[in-house]
Amino acid sequence: MSRCQCASYQTRLAAQSRTLTVVTIDASVLTEMTENEEAMAQAIFDMDAQIDAYDAIVPRSPADTQRLQASLRILDRFTRARKEYEKSQRLYNSITRAAAGQKYQTREQLDLETTFTRLSNTFQQLGIVTERLKGRVSELEGQLGPLLR
Repeated sequence: MSRCQCASYQTRLAAQSRTLTVVTIDASVLTEMTENEEAMAQAIFDMDAQIDAYDAIVPRSPADTQRLQASLRILDRFTRARKEYEKSQRLYNSITRAAAGQKYQTREQLDLETTFTRLSNTFQQLGIVTERLKGRVSELEGQLGPLLR
């Protein structure tokens, strides 16, 4: 076997071994994503409860300031949930980039993808609720403008 053939075999072997390279995902990453998903579900539950309490406040009364405060608390809850989502998104994106060139996916990668998809769907639900509430906050700010100055 010539030296040139050996080099050629080595090159092909290296190329083939690269196709079998798999990015490993630490169990703590999957745990963190699952915890974030649970935190988002809790945030939805909390926001629903806060919105129910918000809707129970009698409109067009001195309670308008209470409604504004309740709205701001709900928006604060959403902001916290958004930060958790963005943290999860950065983590997911970094792992996805690292695994971009590999030929095969591991069970952990599939689990991570599934968890992140659920997390994204949950976050979208939060966003829908919050958009509705932002409209109400704008109305209240307009009504309370003279009182807030």
